[in-house]
Amino acid sequence: MVKNLDYLLEEVNATVKAASKSSLTIGVIRGVRQVIRDIGVELVCPYKTVTLYVRNNKAELPTDYIKMLDLYSSVKNQDGGKNLGYKITHMMKTLHRLEFVEAANGLMFPNYNHGDVTLEYYYMQVDEDGSLLIPDVIYNACYKFCEYDLLEKSGNVRNPRWQERLIMKQDALTAISNARAEINSSTIPSARTLRFLK
Repeated sequence: MVKNLDYLLEEVNATVKAASKSSLTIGVIRGVRQVIRDIGVELVCPYKTVTLYVRNNKAELPTDYIKMLDLYSSVKNQDGGKNLGYKITHMMKTLHRLEFVEAANGLMFPNYNHGDVTLEYYYMQVDEDGSLLIPDVIYNACYKFCEYDLLEKSGNVRNPRWQERLIMKQDALTAISNARAEINSSTIPSARTLRFLK
């Protein structure tokens, strides 16, 4: 059983009390990604390969993107092998042709203006509307972490739950540990991943 992002947004907004739940969307998606990374991306998500189109030094990441495995160009390097991507932390140009910066809204390539690149990445399932689907085994951890994180970031001292933030943080960390333990209780990795996506 899985729940979609809209369901999580509603539950988190019941605590955070934002003017509109849509204003929490980016924060909740970041929170879900953080929980998945804390649990272990390989334990929760399958991976796939897609082609990204680089235009004006930018490429959009897929909406189901969680973590990159590999990035390379179809243009072969001097040895006839893959022209592998190289992650940098700034937009300074160097001699490496396929270097990139990973930003919240996509990838930026200082030396690669137009062309196609291949991205191998871990992903979350999405429903027919493109909304992230969150497996039940990690849902509670996602809910507790996003509830704490977005309440903390709101800075709303008038929120009735404001004083409970430290307890909420500890509950979130415990829920993440419990989810990791439950997932690890299955010893076959392929069964472990497929089981949670049904």
